[in-house]
Amino acid sequence: MSLEAVMAWAPQGLLLVQDSKMSAAQIRGLPGWSALLAVRNGRYFTVDDRIKSPSPAAIDALEQLAQQFHP
Repeated sequence: MSLEAVMAWAPQGLLLVQDSKMSAAQIRGLPGWSALLAVRNGRYFTVDDRIKSPSPAAIDALEQLAQQFHP
């Protein structure tokens, strides 16, 4: 996805998959990404990579994410 597409959405938070190729530190270092409100405010949420599999484990990952949204 291009930076322009993400900028158009103006996200208030970014969702990162744990153990993925892209970390919050790497996102902050990408040219132009520091202009995003989510990046400026450090609003990163992480989800377990089990979210990708259609199984009961995905429900566990969703619950983990929900706890970050509503601690």
